[in-house]
Amino acid sequence: MDKTYFQNFLKSIQDLAEQTKVSYVSAVSLYARFVGNGKPTVDSVHSFLVKLGEKGYSISSVNLYLAAIKKFFIVNGLPWDSNIKSKHVNLYETDTPTIYITDIKNLVRATKERGNIVDMSYLALSTIYGLRRGEMAAITEEDVGKKESTIHIKTLKGGIERNHLIPDEISFIKEYQFDCQSNSSMSLLFAKICLLAGYERKDNEGWHAIRRSIDVELFDSDVKPIYLKFFLRWAPKDMSERYFMQGINPIIADRKIFEKHPFLPFWR
Repeated sequence: MDKTYFQNFLKSIQDLAEQTKVSYVSAVSLYARFVGNGKPTVDSVHSFLVKLGEKGYSISSVNLYLAAIKKFFIVNGLPWDSNIKSKHVNLYETDTPTIYITDIKNLVRATKERGNIVDMSYLALSTIYGLRRGEMAAITEEDVGKKESTIHIKTLKGGIERNHLIPDEISFIKEYQFDCQSNSSMSLLFAKICLLAGYERKDNEGWHAIRRSIDVELFDSDVKPIYLKFFLRWAPKDMSERYFMQGINPIIADRKIFEKHPFLPFWR
């Protein structure tokens, strides 16, 4: 494929968030390998999306790939089919499972008994803060404030980038030297942790299933939706939410969440 296409594409995404750029470049690179020496065409896009579905990619992942490829086509002036649209993820037919609280308890117990500091540190990030895979992969040693007992989270999907309080129960993460990881290595780590616990994963089940479980359990514990949204670093939906969130003290908010956090006791 002509290198000029990539150069034009890279210029067009330079103002996007870093993690979004990484995701877009990864998506287009995979598409380019699929096309090989041929020219990008709408037919090849159709075939590529079908291939992703056959390989078990989630609907949300396929939608992300589609957004990146569409941008690639448009910035390069390539013909695009307006009928190629992202698929709607039905609220009641989500392709992202939720892990039950008893299973998460077993994952934590097995990792504490048979895992190492790497396993424990990333599972702690997932079960306490509900980090997405890409957010965990982006954590570096500089993000950990050892004296302040905080960790800085660089979010995906336009969410709120902020510091989180590190509770005593997982203070061991301050001793681990985090470094940038690939998304694939994070997926392998999740698979390893499941093996340690003898947990059989469902289709498309990964780190995000833990995030969903935190959301469900905290909501069921009567945490106010705006504080739950702030804790999970979701983007505010309007200016009223934005102004309210700007006035929240993140450390105090985290302490209140930890009082009702369903998985924090598992780390004691």
